[in-house]
Amino acid sequence: MFCRVPKGASTFWTRLLVCLERDIWKPLFVFKPKDDSVTVKHNFNNLSVQKTYELVKNTKNLMLSRNPFSRVFSFYVDKLFSPNPFFWNDLGIGITKRSRGIATCGHDVAFKEFVDYIINTPSSLREYHVMPTNDICRPCKIHYSFIGKMENFENDVFRILKEIGAESYPYFSENFKKEYTSDAIHDIVQAYFAYRMESDKCIDRHTGIKRVWLKLQIRGFVSQTIPVPFTPKESQTLTFSQLLDTILKARDVSFNEDLRDQKATFFKDAYSSVPLDTMTKLQKVYKEDFLIFNYESFPKSLFTAKRNTTKDIFIV
Repeated sequence: MFCRVPKGASTFWTRLLVCLERDIWKPLFVFKPKDDSVTVKHNFNNLSVQKTYELVKNTKNLMLSRNPFSRVFSFYVDKLFSPNPFFWNDLGIGITKRSRGIATCGHDVAFKEFVDYIINTPSSLREYHVMPTNDICRPCKIHYSFIGKMENFENDVFRILKEIGAESYPYFSENFKKEYTSDAIHDIVQAYFAYRMESDKCIDRHTGIKRVWLKLQIRGFVSQTIPVPFTPKESQTLTFSQLLDTILKARDVSFNEDLRDQKATFFKDAYSSVPLDTMTKLQKVYKEDFLIFNYESFPKSLFTAKRNTTKDIFIV
């Protein structure tokens, strides 16, 4: 059984468990993230509390944690910065209305506004994707067989597969990293085209492409030295295959670069826009997650006197 933590490789693990459950011995990337056929046999939401606890006692159980600061930033980039009218039309509009007194299209939420939303929203009303992991999985009340970490993702996947007797699952090929990034890129492109018509109501298509490209750089898939390769005119008629192929080629050019510093810089720059007192309040929201999963609650890279509280570099 798997406790699904949003922004904690939840889609990856759902697909992997579905493959094992159905005895599909192929790389899990045969299923795409938006594939509606990827459903597990049982869902806690559909079971009684008693039945849930019975299953928990008689199965091996898994959960993954992720650094809270990283989870918050990942959600912002994926759901509010990247073209995503599903979240713009609800969460985005609500945030800008409360922050500015007027509702925008929801497409231009600044990162510091999103952090303000988290710390000023009661836990029962907060967006599920950024709920503390402790509130979702209750690791102090449920004895999990495995508690992995996103920060040790590949090693933990291998360890868990070995423990459940599935170490021969054909996932860990020589091209693991390439397959994993290809899958993530396909999901990003698929989401952009799924939302493009609705996004057109808020931003022009070239702006949408620029946001997608920056998202790829934030995630460390494409080097920051590679600029957006499309003109405003080309962006109007860009097809799915054209965008996907272009991104994959840019990924391949960037593949041998160590992009960890690039990712770290984006991460640090985002939090530099958040005032220190707000950072302290955000830390308190996730205080138990920091303690339980042994994450540094006041990292020096984020809690520094040199801060930029006037500019949000992610609004393009």
